[in-house]
Amino acid sequence: MEELSVEAFTAAWKNGKLVYPQKPEDYDQRWFLRSKINENKTENLVFIMINPSTATKLSNEGKGDTTTRTILKRFPLNEDDVPRDWRTITLINLAPKIGKLEEFKNLVEDEVREKLLASLEISKQIFETVLPEAHCVQIAWGKLGDDKFPWKPYAICKLKPTFLDSIRKDCKVEAALLPTGTFCHPRSTYYQKMELIDVKEMLEQF
Repeated sequence: MEELSVEAFTAAWKNGKLVYPQKPEDYDQRWFLRSKINENKTENLVFIMINPSTATKLSNEGKGDTTTRTILKRFPLNEDDVPRDWRTITLINLAPKIGKLEEFKNLVEDEVREKLLASLEISKQIFETVLPEAHCVQIAWGKLGDDKFPWKPYAICKLKPTFLDSIRKDCKVEAALLPTGTFCHPRSTYYQKMELIDVKEMLEQF
């Protein structure tokens, strides 16, 4: 089995691959997942989630998971699985590792923090490659106070400079906000109902 590497990821992205690695379940990681290209559109949409599933395809055939299916209700594909309103739709994450990430929970331990930081170095490379091509970024990592992912605020703080340096100046940064003012995850029952608003300034001040 080929080892994952930044070089292989970059080549996969530039060569138009739709997912890297090709079989995420074999590596317990997924660095990106994207749709087919709509050659009639010019703008790319990118979602930043928490961490990935094993889904390998954005399609109408139900081959994804609950999150991807919910996203595609709001940002639909046509009968050929091509985005209706975007050139491409891409999903990336705060951390590329699949699963509940129990190993990241206790950040007070140096070893745990080092593991998370190593994972975030990969995320930085992903951000630097994917985000410059985005015309709109959807912040979809959900609320910050999350018992399942207590490392999330730490990861966001570490990745924020890379995020802000990587996006285009005219890139929209949007999110669905819950009534509490926190980011809404696509799996939330509120997601389809909530208006998408500009959150770039909110992120800059985080």
